[in-house]
This record gives sequence, C-alpha cells and structure tokens, in this order.
Amino acid sequence: LKQMEARLNEALAAGRFPEAEQIALQMIDVARREAGRLAPDIQPAVKSNLAGVYATWGKFRNAERLSLESIAELEQLHGREHKLLEQPLSNLGIAYFSQERFAEAAAAQRRALALRQRHYGANSPLVASGLENLAVTLDN
Repeated sequence: LKQMEARLNEALAAGRFPEAEQIALQMIDVARREAGRLAPDIQPAVKSNLAGVYATWGKFRNAERLSLESIAELEQLHGREHKLLEQPLSNLGIAYFSQERFAEAAAAQRRALALRQRHYGANSPLVASGLENLAVTLDN
C-alpha cells in the first residue's frame, strides 16, 4: 500500500486524476481483500485517499460521501479524537467549501485543525495547512 500511495501522490501532483482514481480504487480493493491481516483503520484511511483525489479533481459530492464514510468508520474504531480523523475532516471541509456550504466547511476545518494541533503540535506543517484552509473558508 505504501508504494501505491506514492504512485497516487505522484499522479495527483501531476494532475493525472483518472490515474490517481484508479490507484486509490486499487488501494481500497487491496485493503478489503487483506482486511484480516491489516490494521482495521487501513480501509477508512485509503477511502479518505480516494476522497482526497475527488476533492482535488473537482468531484465534490463523491469527496463528501467518502469523507463522511471514512469519518464514521474511524470514529467507530477510535472515537472522535483520533489523529487519523484529521485528513477526512479536511477533505470534507474542502468538499463543503467547493459546494459553497461555508458554515459546514468551517466546522469540518476547525475540527481537523484542532486534531492536528493536539496530535502534531503547533509547529507542524499540517497545522499550517489547516490554518490556511480555515482562513480561506472563513474569508467567504
């Protein structure tokens, strides 16, 4: 999965969205097939990767649906404060923002930012990214 994730990030960075989507779908398939051998939070994490692809690609309803699924699965496994929730919450905020659902976007971005601050510290690049996402959201 790590190698696939590297390929996914490379495809995303190059704007090759159909390729990134296929890699993310393959990752989900691997996670499902290997569910008994992998940590239980792998499936929702790779689902969040696909949501990120869709958010970047402009398929915001797909990003929203997958982000909500990932959040629900991770909360069921770990509760509401686990560090893995920050990425699907951020993806959800981006999806809401792009649909001009600014109040919902701000709530998701605030929660993602709080988790990033709590788990990674104030100086983390993830916190800086979260602050930027929230600022852009609040500016609208």
